[in-house]
Amino acid sequence: MPGSEVTLLFDGLEIIYFRPDGGRLAGTVLLLQRDDHTPSIDILKITETEVIPVNHDLDISEGINIALDTVQGVDKRYIGPVLNLQGSDFHDSNLRFRRGLLNPPIKVTVRDGTFFTAFTNPKFPTRFEVHNPPLAPDRHIDPFADVVGVNITIPDGSNISIGGQILRSEPRTRYSVLIKNGPAPGHQHMLNPHPNKREKTHFYFYYDVLEDIRDTGSNAPYQFDLEPPPPVLPPENCDPVYLDPPPPNDP
Repeated sequence: MPGSEVTLLFDGLEIIYFRPDGGRLAGTVLLLQRDDHTPSIDILKITETEVIPVNHDLDISEGINIALDTVQGVDKRYIGPVLNLQGSDFHDSNLRFRRGLLNPPIKVTVRDGTFFTAFTNPKFPTRFEVHNPPLAPDRHIDPFADVVGVNITIPDGSNISIGGQILRSEPRTRYSVLIKNGPAPGHQHMLNPHPNKREKTHFYFYYDVLEDIRDTGSNAPYQFDLEPPPPVLPPENCDPVYLDPPPPNDP
């Protein structure tokens, strides 16, 4: 195939949604900012004979824009299964970003490519409410996206900008870009210390920035049990979530 392929991989505590953008569709990936999580970006150039790390000085904390030199728009048809917090498994209602956030999420805008589910979480979690007593019964959730990818083709003679880092189309060359929001260096991926004693994950942190638009006073955050439970170490359950339709506001 002419041109070079780029695969973006998004992993960790991230919120994904899509909005119209100049007559096309653009993807937004928000990385939650927390003291115990560190956003990072790693770029590899892959040829037929070697894998070369691409040195860069990108500061992802300022947000980045990812686009070809001629913007084509994105395709979201192949992203799934995902955890849609606005779907019937969860709120069955629109969510919005809380106002006045002291540490708003880091914004990554993707203007080209095909979104897809790269890896699926093999667990069968049970969703439950943190309310005591709960306002809704427990619910089993099917396996869902653990890592979300984007495939982009750089046409011959063109390039793509990853936050200002230029990757050029070259013969028999492809690129891999990992954008992760995981545990900070030196931090074990600890479980959320909510007083509810059931198995807990970092899923609850999404409610630091999101709320149900119907009634903030009775906003019901959800949490997960994992089946089977982790054998020794806490699970690295910073799985991305999806908002469809997009929220009425941006953080």
